[in-house]
Amino acid sequence: MTNRAPLLRISAAVLPALHRAIAEGRDAGEAARLARQFGFESGSAFYEALSQWSADEAGAALGDLAPERFWEMVATFFSTLGWGEMSFERLHPGLAVLQSHDWAESQPESGARNPSCHITTGILAELLRRVAGTDLAVLEVSCRSRGDELCRFLIGSAEALGEIYQEIRKGTSLENAIEQL
Repeated sequence: MTNRAPLLRISAAVLPALHRAIAEGRDAGEAARLARQFGFESGSAFYEALSQWSADEAGAALGDLAPERFWEMVATFFSTLGWGEMSFERLHPGLAVLQSHDWAESQPESGARNPSCHITTGILAELLRRVAGTDLAVLEVSCRSRGDELCRFLIGSAEALGEIYQEIRKGTSLENAIEQL
């Protein structure tokens, strides 16, 4: 018997419903933390499914793929599952971004004040931690729910993303915050 948790195909409408249920009776910060935790707890199942998918589709383990091929596999995997199309870009040594113009968790009609794809940040953090064998942080810096053109998820060390987050909170542009690393 295996301990692998299978992924289920469910309606994308579950994501906004889940966000509403998590937010009920909670402040925005607590709801965001719980949604990220939900995603993080789900990340292992996504890792297992992506690992199997990589073996089946590419004939290789995730860790054996060249970086370009790995990110292509990640993008195709999530697109195949219905999460949306995504692309990868290296921004700085040790810092990258995944971005999407049609991410399933985003709710453009919501008028959110802050990036709000918290489930995704948790899923990506755990999935990428498992691939890298070390903790990685994920920070959503733009979101279609907030009216941005793209959902953009920075990936890097907790220290680097913490510095970027603090600079953004001070009003520094993302590009300038990255340059200051």
